[in-house]
Amino acid sequence: MRKIGEFLKGERLKRKFTLSQMEKETKIKKQFIVSIETGQWGNLPEYPVVSGFIKTIAQTLEIPENIAIAHLRRDYPFDRKKILINPKPDLKLKSTLSPRIVAIVSTILVVLAFLGYLLYQYLQYISPPKLIVKQPTDNQPVKVGEIFISGETDSDATLSVNNQKILVSEAGEFFDKIEVGQDTKQIIFVARSRYGKETEVVRNIFLKDE
Repeated sequence: MRKIGEFLKGERLKRKFTLSQMEKETKIKKQFIVSIETGQWGNLPEYPVVSGFIKTIAQTLEIPENIAIAHLRRDYPFDRKKILINPKPDLKLKSTLSPRIVAIVSTILVVLAFLGYLLYQYLQYISPPKLIVKQPTDNQPVKVGEIFISGETDSDATLSVNNQKILVSEAGEFFDKIEVGQDTKQIIFVARSRYGKETEVVRNIFLKDE
């Protein structure tokens, strides 16, 4: 799967944008664009700034922002930071409940939480992921070459289209291109949950003259 830099560079070259043109259109310094395309994160500002760069570049190249940001989140080397908790809170709460009542309520809450978790896991296990295909439509005429695909599925599902793995964003959206050859009659979308349940959508297509 292509890195975010390779993806953006490929889209830039398809549109015949030079680095100088990108710098002029996006107001982003050329060296920052080069660092993004080559994955040199150490030469770039903090993540929020880089995220803004990616959105601006995506707009210029007419790429959906959510797809570009999904690529960025996958590739960006996030540093884990410790969360500091104040060991001496200023407010002191006085409980008027007896220890016995507190224990009973706590036990009930734990049991309910556990049962809720089991129910959630069971529903996740038996339910196949949703899969909505927006592009292409059924019986859509297409040309030999690349065609756009887009749609929605569960954010934690894995998606393949004609046996090609497709990236799914955190919002559950997907947007990509796939190759269509002379013998391609169908586009088969398969979403698989982490429990192995599958949802399949088939789009019939027919080739039209150039």
